[in-house]
Formats: sequence, structure tokens, C-alpha cells
Amino acid sequence: MLLGPFVARPFASTTIRLINDPNYSTQQGKGMSEDLVACWDVPMSDMVHRVEFEHGTTTGKRVLRLDGKEIHRKDWMFKLVGDEVFYIGRTKCIVRVEPSGGFSYEYSLIVDGKSLEKFTEQLSKTCCTWLVQLPQNAYRVVLERDTLDIWANGDKLEATVSISIQLNYTVIQDLLS
Repeated sequence: MLLGPFVARPFASTTIRLINDPNYSTQQGKGMSEDLVACWDVPMSDMVHRVEFEHGTTTGKRVLRLDGKEIHRKDWMFKLVGDEVFYIGRTKCIVRVEPSGGFSYEYSLIVDGKSLEKFTEQLSKTCCTWLVQLPQNAYRVVLERDTLDIWANGDKLEATVSISIQLNYTVIQDLLS
């Protein structure tokens, strides 16, 4: 089955999953952390990355996981709001923690200087993405329109692009006359 061009909805969620979502569990199979407050799926050329954020609202603890691997941890922080900066490849990302009234907080993800929703929208204009289901395997294939790079399941493929233009002489003559 082929899907394309890239549509943001099936591949990326711009909304967060809150800790009370009974269907959520981490990729490591450990289940849900008490402090897990947000989870985003971030589409990139190589793959869709999972970003998880834990925030201990009494201790200020912050834990960031990328694709199930812990990449950042602060166990005790006096300041409960602010930004946590990290990178997916060479792309700068920020988890922003802002007060939402009382003792509640809002969590947002900024990717390459844009909200996740805007980033995903821009990516859908520069990439074509297909899901290819073969009898033995499934593949996620991405074509970057600006660089003509091709990715399959996170691996950049070496490819030669050939563009051929055929012009029918009589059609051109008819158009010119």
C-alpha cells in the first residue's frame, strides 16, 4: 500500500498525550512513569521520533527521552518552568514548560524554531512519504524534494536521479504558430 504525498496526521501528533491516557506505555515496555506529562511523535526524514517528557511538579525533576533512550535528566530544580533544549540529529528542539494557572503547566515542543504543528506542515511541503507494505516487511520511504535524498526506514539510500524531457516537435510547432 502506498501513501503520499506526506500527510502529517497519520505520522505525527501535534497534541500531547497526558499521563492519564490508559493506552500509553513507553517503548521500553516499562509502562507509564508517574511523572510522564507529555509525548510527541516528530516526523523527520530518517524516521518518526518519539519524544517523552517527565516533569516532577514537586521536585522539578525533568527527564527527556528520545526514541525510548534517556538523553537528559535533572533530578532537582528550583525553577519549575522554562525550556529544555535537545537535538534530533542536527535539528534543535525545545520542550517548553509554562505555567497554566495554579499548579498546572502547559508543555509544548518546538522543532527547528517552529511549533511542532508548523514544522510538520512545512515538512509535508518538502517531503513525500510513503508506507510500503510487502509480504515480508513494511517500509517507510521518504523523498526530500529539495535535496532529492531518499530514506527507507531511517537509512539514507544512494540513488541516481535521471530526468528526461521529451518534446514533440509538431506540438511545439503548433504552439508557436
